[in-house]
Amino acid sequence: MRARLLVVGLLLFVAACSDGSTSKGGAGTTPPECTADGVDATDIPYATRPGTPAGLTSLDVYAPTRAAAKCRAPIVVWVHGGGWRTGDKSNNVGDKIPLFNEAGYMFVSVNYRLTDPAAPDPVVYPAHNEDVAAALAWLVEHADEYGGDPRRIAVLGHSAGAAIVAAVVTDERYLQAEQLDLDAVACA
Repeated sequence: MRARLLVVGLLLFVAACSDGSTSKGGAGTTPPECTADGVDATDIPYATRPGTPAGLTSLDVYAPTRAAAKCRAPIVVWVHGGGWRTGDKSNNVGDKIPLFNEAGYMFVSVNYRLTDPAAPDPVVYPAHNEDVAAALAWLVEHADEYGGDPRRIAVLGHSAGAAIVAAVVTDERYLQAEQLDLDAVACA
């Protein structure tokens, strides 16, 4: 029951970001001029951090079929959970990718540096938040290349990912460090 409520809540949130595109075929259908093959691109580096494996600062892009150059898709960014210590952008996204793509949204899943308390120089707060802000900055700059609309970005997360998202989209310091402001993630 809880999972269903979460999915319904996410869909309502994402629907608020919808562009409302319609064609002569009726509401909610994709205009023929917006039809193009979707793009799947994985392990795209969004930042380079000294001493950090490239995979921890990478993202995956899953663009819907409708994301043609002149009809860019709104973007849903997903940040995984894992207690800031574990997790990966590929975990538990198998149901999310088709859910959002079939609704016309680009789905982007983001990795961030993980904390290993046993490491000699462990990653600590606010590095996780800084990574996600850097991923959003990269996405704003490169969304067009994948058929996404950088003016319509919704950011979601689970567990630690949700905490990171909450910090990044409400504390302007993180996005400002990447030359963005809070409006970069507004659904307008």
